Amino acid sequence: MVGNDDGILAFSTASLGVYMDKDELQRLIRLLSDVNHRTLDMDSAQLNIKKMKTDKLKDISNVFANLHHFWSDSDIRREDRTYESMQFSELEKLINHLTNRNWEKANGVTFLYVS
Repeated sequence: MVGNDDGILAFSTASLGVYMDKDELQRLIRLLSDVNHRTLDMDSAQLNIKKMKTDKLKDISNVFANLHHFWSDSDIRREDRTYESMQFSELEKLINHLTNRNWEKANGVTFLYVS
């Protein structure tokens, strides 16, 4: 992955997978990156992800269910900074796995423990 001055993520289209749409994947990575950098609130990210064509991202179908844990745990993160740190570390891993096209590892990020 390469970032440019506009903050746009660029990456190779090699080995996308049979059931993966490049534009939707790039959109997901941007949204998650914005949440990770605290430039997009989680409610807005959730709404944007709900509008995505997730049927075009079948190779990472578990990611969306696992993100539900992340969205749901905002109250726990407010009370437990260690848990917050773990979850944001896992979010960074998820972004990296998606960027590197490692679908198996991306699907394994549950946000419930360190993967």
